[in-house]
Amino acid sequence: MIDFELFKLQDDEKLIVKKQASYVKVLLVLPQPNPGNLSITDKRIIFQPTQGRPSSAFICNLEDIESFSVGLLNTITILTKTGEKHKITGLFNKELIKGLESVNIKREK
Repeated sequence: MIDFELFKLQDDEKLIVKKQASYVKVLLVLPQPNPGNLSITDKRIIFQPTQGRPSSAFICNLEDIESFSVGLLNTITILTKTGEKHKITGLFNKELIKGLESVNIKREK
């Protein structure tokens, strides 16, 4: 069970950008978009699903993120230092890209 209290902003945390997005998880071999909201703060990246699988929710502390890359149609892939990948797609990805850059997450070319 996911404790959604963890997804609330902490008292000392500043919201940089929050936009609708879809977290793409692969189920068997097919990509499955899970609509929700992606928030970038000065401390974390938070994805809260609004539809789809609740298991698509995730939180990454900024210090745990290695980099991000941008693919076709501005699809964002966030890579953690442990090798975990989070693929984000949506209409507002250009704004999310600016948000990631503003918190100094390295962009891979």
